[in-house]
Amino acid sequence: SNGENLKMLLIGAWIPFDDNTSDKYAQMVSTMSAMEPLIRDFGHNKPIAIIGDLNAAIGRGRRYDKALETLIKKCDLVDGLDLYDQEFDFSWSNGNNKAILDHIIINHHLKTLVSNCKLHDSLWNMGDHLAICAEIDCKISTFTIEPCIVLPKHKFHKFDKMIFLLSKESI
Repeated sequence: SNGENLKMLLIGAWIPFDDNTSDKYAQMVSTMSAMEPLIRDFGHNKPIAIIGDLNAAIGRGRRYDKALETLIKKCDLVDGLDLYDQEFDFSWSNGNNKAILDHIIINHHLKTLVSNCKLHDSLWNMGDHLAICAEIDCKISTFTIEPCIVLPKHKFHKFDKMIFLLSKESI
């Protein structure tokens, strides 16, 4: 789809962690490469967001991190978490190591609609990652979710790497 009749591009992604194999890195680069033309073709005058566990930390300097930073730079995006002070300096921790691996990457149009974006922990969180909570000023009455690309699923999550387009009735 060329995005002309769509109001928002929402990309939900889970990228497998970097186990230092060439297969995992190729999968990560392939996923990032699939996102770039979608974002470019959709246009910058409508809201765009990439949300999920990308297993990459901005500014850390590892190969996954650099691939994410390249996508952000090429598509003129920002990490919504960088726009607000954070209570936590990590979204994932295993005790010894910690990093912000979960993101809500947004374009400048959506940036004007975001009034808050925070890493959030609660007693109900049973995972090893903190949640991202974002307050976005939008009007949604009815919507249709149209999956436009479904990349191969990994056995770990049910909904990984699914890219959705919200239809013209959405926002």
